[in-house]
Amino acid sequence: MTALVPLEQIPQLIERERAQLAHITRPRDAANAERRAAAMAELTKRAGLAVPIQNEATFLRAEALQLLANLVDEGQAAGEINANHRPEKLSESRTLPVPRQRVAEGRALARTDAISKARDEAAKYPDKPVSMDSLLKQAKRSEREGRLREATRAREAEAQRQIAQSKTKPYKLTHASITDWRPTGVASIITDPPYVGDSIPLYQALREFALDVLPAGGPLVVMTWQAILPQVIAALDDPGLAYRWCICWRYANTENTADQKRRVFDCWKPILVYHRGAMPADAPMIRDEIANTAGDKDHHAWGQSVQGFERLVASFSQPGELVCDPFLGGGTTAVAALSQSRRFAGCDTDKDAIATTRKRLQA
Repeated sequence: MTALVPLEQIPQLIERERAQLAHITRPRDAANAERRAAAMAELTKRAGLAVPIQNEATFLRAEALQLLANLVDEGQAAGEINANHRPEKLSESRTLPVPRQRVAEGRALARTDAISKARDEAAKYPDKPVSMDSLLKQAKRSEREGRLREATRAREAEAQRQIAQSKTKPYKLTHASITDWRPTGVASIITDPPYVGDSIPLYQALREFALDVLPAGGPLVVMTWQAILPQVIAALDDPGLAYRWCICWRYANTENTADQKRRVFDCWKPILVYHRGAMPADAPMIRDEIANTAGDKDHHAWGQSVQGFERLVASFSQPGELVCDPFLGGGTTAVAALSQSRRFAGCDTDKDAIATTRKRLQA
């Protein structure tokens, strides 16, 4: 049907189809509308129509898929469609003619702002085509980020609960430089120093810090970046620090970064593990990969995920011990430590980092 429409009338047809979406009340009709929009999107690409027209056809398809998911959810709430998308005592016209995966994709679009973000992007770059795949990836990414935010809030709440139950405040935040600050009672250091600029002196300072504050056998766990890994290893090299292993912090559900200069896709970060003096013979076994879901950028531009750092805290400390991070940032290590019944000490040269972390830890 779409193929019989003169190409110059495609924009008007898209608008007519969009107007009709407002009157659709049945999942089957929404599914049919999505199929028609998919055919139009394909036709606009094959015919080489202007990119804005191609994008409007794609947006129409996404809107129809979103509507389909909403109607299915309404049908399930009313008991007309069960959880497996099978109709309950319905006429043939109310059966669901699409796979569950399509409904899941529509839900992702409905629950996120993926379409509006894509529209904004299309307005900025009118010559850049928007694909259905990119829309769905954005929706899934937004859903993951939402779940991660909820999980992080839950961990912050648990850290606050641990603080409230403690007879003495289980954390100390200090506005200071790693070169000047020397806390006592530290059991382990778990940290993520800056990578950009002339950062190697910070790793050298971290080496001296670890030698000064760690007990015999205490672990130094430090995240870094592949591009400066040789220099970091050299900066941390000392007879007093025994290298143990390198943990892979894998980007499990986030976009990989293309490093054009080095011609590589950056898919993971190294986490170097050392012990002061030597690794204890009874050190717990560790896994050398963490499938990290996504960084926590709500509190710091370079923030890492609390969930991933909880793995590190659990692997390299015991409940009640003092975990230290001399590069506090947005407080990821603090939340991870306190949520798991550890104590925490951290410092940063940035007063805003101290204020941000304190706010996260106060109920």
